[in-house]
Amino acid sequence: MQSYKEKIVMLALLKKIYRYVANPTFRRQKNEYRRIKRIPRFTPFTTSILGKQVHAIDSPSFLYMYREIFRNEIYRFTCESTSPLILDCGGNIGMSTIYFKTLYPAARIITFEPDQEVVKILKKNIKAHDLDKVRVIEKGVWKEKTELDFIISGSDGSSIVTDKPGISKSTIQTVRLRDYIQSEEKVDFLKIDIEGAETDVILDCQDILYRIDHIFVEYHSFVNHVQTLDIIVTILKNNGFRVHIHTGLTSAQPFYHRRTRLGQDLQLNIFAYKDSN
Repeated sequence: MQSYKEKIVMLALLKKIYRYVANPTFRRQKNEYRRIKRIPRFTPFTTSILGKQVHAIDSPSFLYMYREIFRNEIYRFTCESTSPLILDCGGNIGMSTIYFKTLYPAARIITFEPDQEVVKILKKNIKAHDLDKVRVIEKGVWKEKTELDFIISGSDGSSIVTDKPGISKSTIQTVRLRDYIQSEEKVDFLKIDIEGAETDVILDCQDILYRIDHIFVEYHSFVNHVQTLDIIVTILKNNGFRVHIHTGLTSAQPFYHRRTRLGQDLQLNIFAYKDSN
């Protein structure tokens, strides 16, 4: 006789089988997902997993973004406006930009991406998906306008943290995020995924974050660097935000063994919102 747990597992399996057989879109996406998994790392490819063609440069990072953004919909938010203003810091190949436009077709988006090779792919994807009202800033987001050394990862982890692993080093131009926030009466959504520069940028903007309704921050803790999670959370709290945190890179037994990836020993997704949202 089956236990209750075994019945639940069996029902879940049957549901997956039914979806695969009865839903052509799900079946196509599943097959395409498997194909992408077989593509070697750092190999450019195209995929129709989102319906229209998407250009990508690295299969594992693409599948991670696909799961987080389109399956789990971590950037989903509600807004009274049909044309919200979104600042997308760390646009990469444009997966977040495509998602935001799926959510709000009339959204006004400013996307920041300093990696010149990645920018080429970002622009291809914007064109392939016929996205309008999207402005691409080919510079990094920082606390001032300057030039900085930049570590190129070849995927989604390029960073101004110059002692982390990477393929090569380059120099990038930066903009001050504060200038873009101040120039607008209101920002509906701010996404910050800038691989280690987030704390300095938030510190520089701390007194004007009240202008923003929703803030997403991907927090990165680097080995041998001081952790600054408390600084980010305190600033958000002082600006009237409530905070939810999802784990990205963590260690199951951190007292015994700590996982690392690209020089990081911890990665968290921080969601900040006002009580009224």
